[in-house]
Amino acid sequence: AQWVLYIDADEEVQPLDVAAFHAQLVSADGLVGFTVRFAAHVGWTPYWEYRIWRNRPDIRFRNRIHETHISDLRRIMRDEGARIERSLMALQHYGYEGDQTTKHLRNLPMLQQQVIDSPRRVYLWNHLGRVYDGLGQPLEAEIAWQRGIDVVRADGLREEVDILVYGSLALFLIRNGRDAGELIAEGLALDPDHHTLVLAAARQAASNGHFEAAIEHLRALIATGEAPVDHPVLAYDTAIFGLWPQQLLGESLFELGRFDEAAAAFRAALEAGAPAREVMTKLSVCESLARRKTVSADGTRTSSGNKALGDE
Repeated sequence: AQWVLYIDADEEVQPLDVAAFHAQLVSADGLVGFTVRFAAHVGWTPYWEYRIWRNRPDIRFRNRIHETHISDLRRIMRDEGARIERSLMALQHYGYEGDQTTKHLRNLPMLQQQVIDSPRRVYLWNHLGRVYDGLGQPLEAEIAWQRGIDVVRADGLREEVDILVYGSLALFLIRNGRDAGELIAEGLALDPDHHTLVLAAARQAASNGHFEAAIEHLRALIATGEAPVDHPVLAYDTAIFGLWPQQLLGESLFELGRFDEAAAAFRAALEAGAPAREVMTKLSVCESLARRKTVSADGTRTSSGNKALGDE
């Protein structure tokens, strides 16, 4: 065989034009491989993975977990001037659906050993932190993410995926009632377009009562989602461009007394799949307050904009 296709048992090739794909392989002079459009989770944006390459004995996988052959492909591109292009193939991965406890327990000892073997590979520290977090070990998770950030501070972003560790730790801190502002600013200085950090910035701003700043970040996320998101190596839950920002946008606008706009945001959140019972209550409150503002005889606000939605 001239080509190798790497596909796991929990992955599925999506429908494609087989004749056109075959023509790509036949006319691949000067190419050492192709990337495929890969969706790691159901409902996430795809990215491009190195899954098709020439059948050569000097291309081999390395590492115990997150095995990779990319270093060999890069060596061949550097030494031989070979290229890699995008293929017509798309893969859907299903392995991250449902309860991940068994997978976390399986991966934990492999990751613990791999970060010893490859301590400057930031992606491993990020994954280790996520496994600890998923297993209910928050202290260990924070330590792992911090180790990854320490590597980035020393080495810079050696790989685009290294930025993931900033988003993981920032959202973890916010979720636990801690301020992540400085960490978010540091991460955005490295990659201002990392959408997870933009969401974290919005959540932190809203938590601090800086609702105008939160709204700016949220509208940026929503605008990004209006076109297909196609990043070479990073994937995002599509909720980051619709459901999550629309919900927080509605809450932020409510706090500013902009009830009509808040109602529109909550309607958009419902369309994006937000829990109907929770959001319908908030929407009803906003619509009621918007009507009361409209009919106010002297034009002044009749209800406090900072009243908690759950208190109405």
